[in-house]
Amino acid sequence: MNKIFNSAEKEMTVPNVSAPTDTEQSPNTNIISIAQSDDDCNPLAVAKFKMAELDRKANGIHPFKGSISLLTLNDIFSLAFSRKPPVIDGLLYPGMYILAGAPKIGKSFLAAQIAYHVSMGIPLWDLKVNQGNVCYFALEDDFERLQSRMSTMFGVEGTDKLSFSITSRTIGDGLEEQMEQFLGGHPDTNLIIIDTLQKVRENTGEGYSYASDYEVISALKHFADVKGICIIAVHHTRKQKSDDVYEMISGTTGILGSADGAMVLCKEKRTDRTACLSVVGRDIPDQKFRLERNPDTLCWEKTDQEIETFEKKIDPELLKVVEMLTIDKTEWLGSPAELVEESGAEVAPNIITKMLNVNASELKNQFGIDYESGRKSNARWIHLVRIPPENDSNDSNDGLNGSTKTTVTAVTTVIKNENTNELEELF
Repeated sequence: MNKIFNSAEKEMTVPNVSAPTDTEQSPNTNIISIAQSDDDCNPLAVAKFKMAELDRKANGIHPFKGSISLLTLNDIFSLAFSRKPPVIDGLLYPGMYILAGAPKIGKSFLAAQIAYHVSMGIPLWDLKVNQGNVCYFALEDDFERLQSRMSTMFGVEGTDKLSFSITSRTIGDGLEEQMEQFLGGHPDTNLIIIDTLQKVRENTGEGYSYASDYEVISALKHFADVKGICIIAVHHTRKQKSDDVYEMISGTTGILGSADGAMVLCKEKRTDRTACLSVVGRDIPDQKFRLERNPDTLCWEKTDQEIETFEKKIDPELLKVVEMLTIDKTEWLGSPAELVEESGAEVAPNIITKMLNVNASELKNQFGIDYESGRKSNARWIHLVRIPPENDSNDSNDGLNGSTKTTVTAVTTVIKNENTNELEELF
């Protein structure tokens, strides 16, 4: 297993870490902006964050022996993160997931169904799907079987956004490079499926331990986190029944412990057409889907769903900022104090910046608002832009005419450019 983290070690050699206020960000990063103000952020906080990220990417191995990367709570509140949108709302998010089930129970059909829906952008069981390219490693199939299965399930309407491979290298011995190559040719990829996990594990000839299970899943999770994609590894369950379905996942608890989530497909009897899909994850509520196999298409259809009640409450002061941007006013640029005054939010200027930092993902994914903040000399600025609908190509409806949009964008660029070199001396 000593080869598993080779790609992570390579990350440490990447030179010239750019300042986070550059006008263009790498698509692999999850940071859209880092607030820089006199009160609630400073270049040192950003530098410490960068070092902590390097620590994480190297799996705890720091370039300076004996050192440790720490961020204070104020440091953390002064950073604005933006997570990529879910692959399937309420079910799959960027990260590493296990799809487990007994042999020949229909988990590969479920994996194919997920892959097809994501590649086509078709809702799955009434759940919104964010379309993207999908790479499916069907390592227990051949292309003839894939042709038969996919045509039975979906007819012959194909898509170039779903690609299959029936071979792969193992984790730590070329799989990461193969996935990297696919992402290079398909930059809008949001899902990779590995069917099955056992096929990509290094064969050491020894029994698997908690440490080896944890290391294998951690390697895939590391790749998913760095690239901002979702990886699903299809896996088997044990024969022994358990009151906790997740304890039936084959192997040690290291598999579930290191994954972001798991889906376990179970039947009462193998001959049943009905099954239960239990889902657990860091970013989703616990839930159960009752499914029934369509006898004609062999697709899994939802008949019922149980879901843990959870709803994140949105701060009413944040909603005042959201409501400030309308169809007639889609872009705003100014200081935190001006934002407080114009939105009517009853918070201090330095608090509203932290509030926007903490809710950067919700602003983008739930309300369609891009958020950035920074500093020009001693003056702090905040930039908010309402993202137009994907199918709306008419600029006349965005509330700004062409010249006004150009002016606002130019001003923002000037402000950013004056701040881009502020952190370079720290790296």
